[in-house]
Amino acid sequence: MSKILERVIHTQLITYLIDHDLLSPHQHGFRPSHSTQTAILNITERVRSAIDERMVSVLVSFDFSKAFDPIPHRRLLVQLSEIGCDDLSIRWFVDYLSLRSLAVRNADGSHFHLYRTTSGVPQGSVLGPLLFLIYINSLLSILSHSHAIIFADDTQIISHAPPSQFRDLVSRMSADANAVHQWALDNGLSLKAQKTRVLLLGSRVFINALSRANPPIIVLAGTILEYSPSVKIFGLVLDSKLNWDAQISSVSSKIHYALYSLRHHRNSLSRYLRLRLVQVLIVPHLDYAAAALTSLTAEQKLRLQCLQNACIRFIYGNIPRMAHVTPYRLALEQSINTKFTLHDCSPWAIVRGPGAFAPSALAWRWSWRAAPAFWLVPLRVGAHWVSLCFCKYINM
Repeated sequence: MSKILERVIHTQLITYLIDHDLLSPHQHGFRPSHSTQTAILNITERVRSAIDERMVSVLVSFDFSKAFDPIPHRRLLVQLSEIGCDDLSIRWFVDYLSLRSLAVRNADGSHFHLYRTTSGVPQGSVLGPLLFLIYINSLLSILSHSHAIIFADDTQIISHAPPSQFRDLVSRMSADANAVHQWALDNGLSLKAQKTRVLLLGSRVFINALSRANPPIIVLAGTILEYSPSVKIFGLVLDSKLNWDAQISSVSSKIHYALYSLRHHRNSLSRYLRLRLVQVLIVPHLDYAAAALTSLTAEQKLRLQCLQNACIRFIYGNIPRMAHVTPYRLALEQSINTKFTLHDCSPWAIVRGPGAFAPSALAWRWSWRAAPAFWLVPLRVGAHWVSLCFCKYINM
């Protein structure tokens, strides 16, 4: 019954927040029509637009430690009151948050100790994530020089400037990063400066030139933040030049590990069950953030195709080692095809619709920089404006 009641309250509260535009549009967590992939696209499209305008970007990725646990109940109730919750609703939330206990077992497993909780939102609950979004919402109002992209507590800030103004850009980003750190201290959250990462993003020419020039660095709460060659953001490995080798290597290791584990049971599984296992356990790794992985090189596309071929060989189990897998892939009727298929498909295929290319909700992006010749449309653009981006989400 408690879950049902929480769901009712959650529906009323999220509807109220959306109708009155009280949640920041930069928050992508636990909201309808938002996800980690919308957050990733927000970052990559900002970076690509900056590259088109001959600018460089600086991204700072923060790491909050156990962000759901230290939230003071009194401060959360104040924020609920500030967004418009009446006295009766506040009293209900007081009862919901208070008088909770947690159990801690001894190291030898002998018995439990019960402790009363005075902070934090209930994890595993229906309302907990939404209450956290309300609590962290005020973080976005303190940024003066950068844009924030947040999924729950996973926070990134990004800003752009021409290379000639890079020192000023770093100074502004340092000010906003320290403002985030101070906000965390004021609101009872723990922000680990040692785990905060800084990534410099831009074209290959600008990144190489800035790297040779010993660029200025960001100092966060007395800790020097060196530039990282790559940062894992929302499950995607992002590097400074938007090269996807590291991301594809990460996906490859996950898929090969999954296939290695499944091969031990291959002989006891039917072909249909092997297909379903691939669809459930492996295809999501190939599909994840596919809309952001544009400008893939021929070598990178080949690596992805080899991963798909390995899945097809596992499904059939008896394909000769030197045999080509194309006939077997066609026999599956696109059952394991991924969203990457649309990256180079023809306009005729898109007019027919994407249903033949992907089994689930699909996002695709056309980038002029990576488009085949038959995509190109005669347009007059600025001398430095080199790409055209078009994003669309399709619910299958």
